[in-house]
Amino acid sequence: MTRYQFEGYSLDLESYELRHQGQLIKMRHKVFNVLSYLIARCDRVVSKAELLEHLWPEQFVAETTLTSCIMEMRQALGDRGRGHRIIQTLHGEAVRR
Repeated sequence: MTRYQFEGYSLDLESYELRHQGQLIKMRHKVFNVLSYLIARCDRVVSKAELLEHLWPEQFVAETTLTSCIMEMRQALGDRGRGHRIIQTLHGEAVRR
């Protein structure tokens, strides 16, 4: 079973569940995939190009789609304001956990 623990959250890749202190947090499937990709690579910066390439392979997807997923993900994580503590955007080109 692959499960990640961070900031009081539990991300279960097998059951496609994100929980915070035991409470299930609902999110769209693609948003969950973006979060999973970032959490699995939390040791490095992930470029927007990499996210688009791996999460939308062989598809043309506007960057606004990714931006929308990241905003929805931050909302689900309560990661708002200037000091994003969980998901950080670096110079508009990359994101990191």
